[in-house]
Amino acid sequence: PAVPGRRYLLAVGRLHADKGFGVLVDAYARVAARHADWDLVILGEGEERTALQARVDGHGLQARVVMPGRAGNVADWYEAADLYVLSSRFEGLSNSLQEAMASGLAAVSFDCDTGPREIIRDGEDGVLVRPVGDADALAGALDAVMSDDVERRRMAGQAVSVRQRFSAQHILSLWRRLFDDVLGRPSKQ
Repeated sequence: PAVPGRRYLLAVGRLHADKGFGVLVDAYARVAARHADWDLVILGEGEERTALQARVDGHGLQARVVMPGRAGNVADWYEAADLYVLSSRFEGLSNSLQEAMASGLAAVSFDCDTGPREIIRDGEDGVLVRPVGDADALAGALDAVMSDDVERRRMAGQAVSVRQRFSAQHILSLWRRLFDDVLGRPSKQ
């Protein structure tokens, strides 16, 4: 999916208002001129496609924002991307965020009440943005990370730790420790 010489800001999800892709397009529009070699790719399908395309067209970004629909090769997009962005207003434990980070991508995400803050270690492997839904705040965070190749690569190198932190073995050990604590038994490490 990658074009040589282009960098990709990647978002993945259902094209639904809760995912905040309209806010993402507005934020990207604020930084696109400063980052002429970066394109925005939004993978997914949904009822917001027409409205999102109108928003892209309204900003004159038809050549810079790509919405290829559903992709069976999401892993290829993670590999081709340079930065992951999660613009959701509400989120659980986002699979796409975990997959992107496990693929070695730093992430910029709104700091929803739940979800991203449990995955991203702010400033270590990504950036949490407040307030949620604020296009200016998201644009500022994207601009900072897109502008600093060294910092983005450093965070991307840390992002892969999500594989261990959310592995089944690790999660089961946390549950075991919790049950041992509740039952008053010494924990087995």
